[in-house]
Amino acid sequence: MSSVDPTKITPEQKKFLESLPEASSVFSEQEINEAVEGLQNELISANQSLIENLSPENYEQLNINQVQPQSSSGVQRSPSNNSGPIIQGPTRAQDQFTLRQALQH
Repeated sequence: MSSVDPTKITPEQKKFLESLPEASSVFSEQEINEAVEGLQNELISANQSLIENLSPENYEQLNINQVQPQSSSGVQRSPSNNSGPIIQGPTRAQDQFTLRQALQH
């Protein structure tokens, strides 16, 4: 069984953990990265203690939703916020009804 990384809590996982009755404080990866260096270890340890006290069902739910650094094929995926723009080709309608074509008819 892979373990949940307390430093990589996503906003969705934070919402899930905060909805649990045993949750006191949950800190997302972004909040940990934005905190001052001395406070980061405290935030990580708070996440770790919460994760250790989860029921097996909640732990599995959290573990399933944890973004793994590598996919099962071994290909490294870049985070969505670091990827370039999505360039999409013209649609079929754009191929059929361009301005140039409309002027020719």
